[in-house]
Amino acid sequence: MPGLASRVVRLVALPAVLSLILVACGNASGGGGGGSQTQGVTSSEIDIGGIAAKTGPLANQYGPIFQGVQAYLDTQVPNGVNGRKIKYVAQLDDQTLPSLNVSQARALVTQDNVFAVVGVATPIFAGGKYLAQNNIPTFGWNVNPEWSDGPSLFGEKGSYLNFTHPGPGIAWLANRVGAQKVGTIAYTVSQSADCATGQIYGYQKYGAAVGQQVVLKDTSLPFGFTDISGDVTQLKNSGAQFVGTCMDPTGNTVLSKGLQQAGLYNQVKQYWPNGYDQSVLNQFAPLMEGVYFETGFVPYAHGFTQGMDSYLDAMAKIGAPVSDVTLAGWINADLFVTALKQVGSNVTRQNVINTINKMTHYTAGGISPGIDWTQQHSNPGPIDCNAFLQVQQGKFTSVFGSGKNPFVCFQSPNPTSMTPVPFPNDPSTFFNSTQPTPKTS
Repeated sequence: MPGLASRVVRLVALPAVLSLILVACGNASGGGGGGSQTQGVTSSEIDIGGIAAKTGPLANQYGPIFQGVQAYLDTQVPNGVNGRKIKYVAQLDDQTLPSLNVSQARALVTQDNVFAVVGVATPIFAGGKYLAQNNIPTFGWNVNPEWSDGPSLFGEKGSYLNFTHPGPGIAWLANRVGAQKVGTIAYTVSQSADCATGQIYGYQKYGAAVGQQVVLKDTSLPFGFTDISGDVTQLKNSGAQFVGTCMDPTGNTVLSKGLQQAGLYNQVKQYWPNGYDQSVLNQFAPLMEGVYFETGFVPYAHGFTQGMDSYLDAMAKIGAPVSDVTLAGWINADLFVTALKQVGSNVTRQNVINTINKMTHYTAGGISPGIDWTQQHSNPGPIDCNAFLQVQQGKFTSVFGSGKNPFVCFQSPNPTSMTPVPFPNDPSTFFNSTQPTPKTS
């Protein structure tokens, strides 16, 4: 999903913490062999493991990926695949340290002897290089550029990220809500600033044709800032009608308060790339009313597909959070299992990797509009689809879709305009709770 969704920066990691762990990243290195093609596979079992920031300041944001993986295995394939049960033998903690992420990746392969790594969620995926070099089938939450390191690494939305590439989504949304004077606000941290650059490029490339004018770009805000008055004053004086952010809810809510205090809340529409999370809405509902969000997956409250309905039922059953990270774990497990089913009895790492990399339209049972694994390791897919939502009366509500179909789609990677294109699936079958078979090349 290369357009607006590919630049949805997961700023769940505190920039202050990131600055520390990035220093450690320079000392992280791979090493050690990857074992045999059938390591972790017996006549009755397939062993897998995962890595996440389970402890430390970011644990609540990354650790739940294991719940998504395990819930899928327990509810969708409790008896395994082709006579082999899938056993989650190790769920390792990297403590948000790049060097430990590398050593834990190596430990999964050389000590726990796993066949595949299913469920990776960490702010710095330093172990990705080691896993890619050793051709280990690896599945995780793609919030890191390291997912593009090789054809054996599979993110839940593809493995390609480009924060600065201009897509039409942000300009289309601003135009859809009637805004011509637009702005962007971000932190100083590089991912946030890159996201802002992508938004500005999007306004300039696609919004100029409908008269959009950028009246504010601020990438100078430190994490934890409390004074947004300068930006609010500039938004007011310029007559701004729309502002996109590249911040987490901590910064977004400061902006929202500032707009309310200045009497601009209804005049300046807001788009937040982070915050589509029920726990965030429960905490900040008055500051999120009317704010726009987007997701590259079927919205949680939308339903209508087998994949999303099954995921929501499983999360409710085990009391796990409905969130991006547990959904990523669920999709990771589904992709792995889908490949195993197609591979049959000859289970090798290379067969699993090759099988996935022939899939041209993987949807996770109707959760995703479609991933083309022949392209999306190092490039965007051919169509960029996102569902837009707005908080209305305290609830995330799908907007701008058509009937059961919540998605707005654009040609990718370089559309010539911001005119939407048709949804790449038949809505009558995609949204009726039947599970499609992934197409292969």
